[in-house]
Amino acid sequence: ISAAFYMAEMKGIFQSLAKIYPEPVEFLTKANDTIFGHIDKKFFITLVYAYFDFEKNTVELARAGHLPPVFVRNGEVKFLKSSGLGVGLVKSEFFKKFIKPVKLKLCRNDLLILYSDGVIEAMNEFNEEFGYERFGKLIERIHDKSSEEIVREIFNEVEIYQKGIKQIDDITILAVKWKK
Repeated sequence: ISAAFYMAEMKGIFQSLAKIYPEPVEFLTKANDTIFGHIDKKFFITLVYAYFDFEKNTVELARAGHLPPVFVRNGEVKFLKSSGLGVGLVKSEFFKKFIKPVKLKLCRNDLLILYSDGVIEAMNEFNEEFGYERFGKLIERIHDKSSEEIVREIFNEVEIYQKGIKQIDDITILAVKWKK
């Protein structure tokens, strides 16, 4: 229950900060300033912050301990493994040193997928995780579909993999296909 309360509080904080600090490293640092020392020490928040510049056809991303986003160009799947610590773990003077943003020039049909650990950690009947390798191969197969179809296919594949095993973590997926 306390995690749900924190998430509700974080949503308001993040929405407010995003209006003032669109640049990912600055946003994450300010979020860390706001949160560090104000939540229980056993809690922290992981996230990816992405800022799309529609005029320049770019996206800048920074990770705060979250799973690496998936980027696909011309069928080549890459996990964007830039460094970053979870928000709320350390003081911002240290936190900022660990955040390494990634800036991408976007081309037509580039695909960016953000997802929660419920995808990667989904278990089958043998207690085996869905995993990064299977996830990457799935994206290779379906990258040419629409964003909506990609999200639906990922959910379907995870469900098939689990063969009725109860999902223990939430699954969130955001697929963005660049059309300019």
